[in-house]
Amino acid sequence: MKESKDRERDFIDDVQRTLQEKGEKLDPEILLKLSAMRGRVVESRSSYRFPGMWRVLRVPATVLMILGILYVFTLVFYQAPAGIYSSLTSLEDMEILVAEEGPDFFAELDFYTWLAAEKEGAP
Repeated sequence: MKESKDRERDFIDDVQRTLQEKGEKLDPEILLKLSAMRGRVVESRSSYRFPGMWRVLRVPATVLMILGILYVFTLVFYQAPAGIYSSLTSLEDMEILVAEEGPDFFAELDFYTWLAAEKEGAP
């Protein structure tokens, strides 16, 4: 493993040395043209990237866009869990479920309702 890394490093050093030697032998006019081209490329590339205020707002805009997409997916695909409250049909059912009386009391609920009405109406 080390041997392959050493050979790779030697190869890179040889390439860099060769390029350096060839670069020193170049005509000054060609060097000037290459430098000018490099300057134009670097300048055009840096002015192309996110001009003006977008450079400052790109991260918050990206986060806001992601949150918006998640919100839309939540609205479209969310299904409320079917719990006890969604299955109840009326308030009376809830009263029966939380009452302290036993099931026998609710079996004769009509009788107790009638009895309470009679007590209220009697002198």
